[in-house]
Amino acid sequence: MLPGKDSLAGTFEAAARGEPIVTGCMIHHVVPEVDAGTVIDTEPCPYRPGDTLDTFSARMHAAERTVLLRALVTLVG
Repeated sequence: MLPGKDSLAGTFEAAARGEPIVTGCMIHHVVPEVDAGTVIDTEPCPYRPGDTLDTFSARMHAAERTVLLRALVTLVG
């Protein structure tokens, strides 16, 4: 998983080139450094051959909703 505001596009491009990269999303505590806080939870979202940026993004956003709800339950009980 790549950090930063354009991480989804960068992750897609790296996976499409065949680079060995773990694809998914994470929820973490907010700190001044981008994507550097302690991880609360993660959800894999594998790149699939034939993915377009749109199909990959749609699956990633669905995974984000899943992990966000799970993290909220973890944090607030």
